[in-house]
Amino acid sequence: MIPRTVHSHLMGGMIWGSGSALHERTEVDNSVNPAGAKAIGELANVGTAAAVVSAVFHATGQRIRELPITNDKLILG
Repeated sequence: MIPRTVHSHLMGGMIWGSGSALHERTEVDNSVNPAGAKAIGELANVGTAAAVVSAVFHATGQRIRELPITNDKLILG
């Protein structure tokens, strides 16, 4: 793999993860490519969304279990 391409995919995955945690609803698609593999950016997506949820929990004391995290979920608890 080309290091610059891997770095770009990881950065994109982190941006995707923070966006899905805070702004957009994510649909799970169970289809994969013929080799059965996922892209490396998807690894960063999962970790980033989890880190954002943990940060919100530590800041507010409220555990939000459904993405995206919105103000109404924080207010209603």
